[in-house]
Amino acid sequence: MKDVDWDSWSLTLGWPVQGLWPSIPDGTEVVACDRSNSGMVMASTDTFGRIRLSRYPCVVRLSKIKKKLKM
Repeated sequence: MKDVDWDSWSLTLGWPVQGLWPSIPDGTEVVACDRSNSGMVMASTDTFGRIRLSRYPCVVRLSKIKKKLKM
């Protein structure tokens, strides 16, 4: 199953989303995420209500955030 390409990725834990989490705990938790249909962008939100768009896979901390929104 390691080479299977899934339609989406919505788990907040796993190898392709490890960069969404802070390297030093600061009280922030990723509560939701989803990969785009193209498979190139990941949208995520945290406990402070911030929405982030980053590359997928996001394996490096805050790897190339395209946009950071506060709602």
